[in-house]
Amino acid sequence: MVEEMTTMKERMTVLETDQRSSRESFDTLSAEVASASDTSAQSSRIDIVDPSVRSVSEKYEAVAGT
Repeated sequence: MVEEMTTMKERMTVLETDQRSSRESFDTLSAEVASASDTSAQSSRIDIVDPSVRSVSEKYEAVAGT
């Protein structure tokens, strides 16, 4: 009975360690994904803004006749 309890405690320790390392891995991956999506969002915004600025300035030039 005592041996079974010791074995169970050892298993629980291993499971807790696995869970902790999985959580750390998840946190690391989450941070990497957040960083990557921030970067891609910024580059996407720049790509989206540039054409609209050009089209607005072209419209302005057409209206102004310059």
